[in-house]
Amino acid sequence: MANTNSRRSFLGASAAVADAALFGPKISLRSEIDRERLMLPFCGENYRWDLAAPFGVGSLTYATDARRIIRAEIISRKEDGELRIPNVSGLWRDEWKPDGELIPFEKPPLRSIRWGFHNHGDCPDCGGRRIPWDGVGKEYPNLDDAGFKHLEREKGYDVDDNCIFDRACRTCHGRPYKGPSLFGFRGQFYSAALLLPVWDLPGVRIGVGQPDSGGERKLLFSADGFEGIVCPVFADGRKVMQFKD
Repeated sequence: MANTNSRRSFLGASAAVADAALFGPKISLRSEIDRERLMLPFCGENYRWDLAAPFGVGSLTYATDARRIIRAEIISRKEDGELRIPNVSGLWRDEWKPDGELIPFEKPPLRSIRWGFHNHGDCPDCGGRRIPWDGVGKEYPNLDDAGFKHLEREKGYDVDDNCIFDRACRTCHGRPYKGPSLFGFRGQFYSAALLLPVWDLPGVRIGVGQPDSGGERKLLFSADGFEGIVCPVFADGRKVMQFKD
């Protein structure tokens, strides 16, 4: 299996779809509002679109990091400009086809998490949570090349955001994680770290979609006012979810 810490996108559209001009309002989620705060962890970075911020399509608000996606209806949402967005309506049309009922499911215990094919991935307890290097994110470490390499290797230091792994995590203790990282469900494996914000949703229920031609089943989840999709993990890491016109 490919490193579950690597970026496996399910937003890999064809070039024609990528060039299509789809735009939607950029949504600013407010952490002080519980319903909006629960969507924040699903945001990601740039891929073919700007995924760092949620976006709106009709009355629905979407957030994605290119490996999982969530949507909800946000009342009186805060719109802040416009974004070029993927075809999420087509995604739901093609992928939201539950194979049976979605069932209530609580966060699985760590002892049930399985080893990955390469024995590493994001920490299933904290999800690879990061904290500022100096506690406030203003000072950078003054180190030579060897010092930076040691910091990267031992604490997962990222110079782009000046952060290290959170030492308060009881499982990874702030070190690059090597251990069980997969959640198995109905014959498919998913990154346990990617599912952490799913378990925080109220009244969460999970299931799987219909298998595609290769037997792939995406995890589907529904909660009180939310629904979403999570891409599975594969040995080659090449399975992607396609957007269509």
